[in-house]
Amino acid sequence: MAGIFCAPKLKDDATLDRVDAAALLWRLELEGFDVGDRWEDVAKAWRPHVDDHVLAFNDLHLALAAARSPDPSDADRLRASLVAYVERGRGDNRDTTAEVGLPLIDGVLKFGVGDYRGALDAILPVASRAIRIGGSHAQRDILPLTLIAAAERAGDRTLLRALLAERVATRPTEKVREALARAGGHRAT
Repeated sequence: MAGIFCAPKLKDDATLDRVDAAALLWRLELEGFDVGDRWEDVAKAWRPHVDDHVLAFNDLHLALAAARSPDPSDADRLRASLVAYVERGRGDNRDTTAEVGLPLIDGVLKFGVGDYRGALDAILPVASRAIRIGGSHAQRDILPLTLIAAAERAGDRTLLRALLAERVATRPTEKVREALARAGGHRAT
């Protein structure tokens, strides 16, 4: 399956290309696709930007790449840089990072190492405020998808049903309805 899509465009070092590449690979993996070694190039493209902290939205996508990087020090470097930024930074993005971005990023990093309960514990308390990090609704949709995958992988059927029921209410596709039914919830019509 990995050969059905092209490598992400990263040559120009454009932030949107890095964001899109990280989001694409993350979404594909959440859907069960094997993306092969594509994370290596995406993580490599983000490394020079680990200390940028222009937008919490960008840092979240850097975290996706760091969480799946073959080099575990990428996640450590990002986390250390964010802590320093929160301690010494100023302005709206610093506040957004401290209050919402860092917990989301911690959740992504925990998800990346298979700590699905930790991912849930980090993301759930701030998920309703994720709009503060920026990006479109479609771009931020990666967060509820991550929560659903984390609940499923953590074996939390009650939370999984609740998250899927919420998703059916906002995105009533047949696929989501079927997932809710498989989780033991009511099938929405």
